[in-house]
Amino acid sequence: AEDAIRDSSVSGGQTCAVPLCGNNASGNYFGGISLGYSSNNTVGWNDATANGHIEYIIPEVPDHEGVGILLFGSSDNIIEDNNVTAGIREGIMLNEVYNYPPTELIPSSNNIISGNTVTANYFWGMSFWGSCNNNTVRENNVTANGIGIGIWGNDTNNMICHNSFIGNGQQAD
Repeated sequence: AEDAIRDSSVSGGQTCAVPLCGNNASGNYFGGISLGYSSNNTVGWNDATANGHIEYIIPEVPDHEGVGILLFGSSDNIIEDNNVTAGIREGIMLNEVYNYPPTELIPSSNNIISGNTVTANYFWGMSFWGSCNNNTVRENNVTANGIGIGIWGNDTNNMICHNSFIGNGQQAD
């Protein structure tokens, strides 16, 4: 039998060391796979296809709904060899998050995003919002998305190399 993830996430503010591998996280109303406040996980060999619904399209807002694979406030994770296709927003999204209380900014940093196929997502194939630092994005195929990759905010020291950005409406923003 095939594993299925439905509107699930890994969160809790601790190191989880959970392998989220070989799952079908597709057709969910809000999104596919999300890691919140989590570190030292591997997300690999998953299908995250057709997540989100059209009423959630607001391009200027870093919304979490309709994202194939989402990391918020999560660091030191490996995102590899996933198929992320036809989402309403981003294929793969890294985002900072504020922890209340106290008000503390928690970045998504030191992650490796490698060997993924990211295709036909409505807005961005991949996006970094806010303080997402020291991430490595390499050897991904990013094809036929609205924008191949978008990086906004105070993101620093990210390495983006040896990726294929092909046929996106715009390759980078």
